[in-house]
Amino acid sequence: MKKIGLWGSVASIIGLIVALTTNADSPTHNITGNHNAVIGNNSGSINISYGQTKEATSSNQLVLNNHSTGISLVTSEPSISTVSDESKHICNAIAGTPIKLTGKVANEGYLQFKQVQIIAGECQGKVGWVSSHLVAYR
Repeated sequence: MKKIGLWGSVASIIGLIVALTTNADSPTHNITGNHNAVIGNNSGSINISYGQTKEATSSNQLVLNNHSTGISLVTSEPSISTVSDESKHICNAIAGTPIKLTGKVANEGYLQFKQVQIIAGECQGKVGWVSSHLVAYR
């Protein structure tokens, strides 16, 4: 039994060493400049890129994305009680449906709701409320 504990400890230490010494996924950071203690004094622009080009980041679009069911319920009111009241259902949007935020936000307890406008798909043109955790970038 003591040998199993010893081998488990050795395996854990080796795994930790491998994890800490592997940087295959970490981005390259080049920091240059005068009086640089990370950035120090700067008289121009600072651009930080984590492996994405400007084209890749500008094409990000807000979408509805429900990881659990693939469908996001859009309602007429910002409340959890609207889920059980079908008269307040505006649309069931499939995952990836593009949206615009209207800027309106409402809170109910620990839940936050955002008002969105659907800009494509079966629900195109409709405006309603969704739980904020359903709003994501594609």
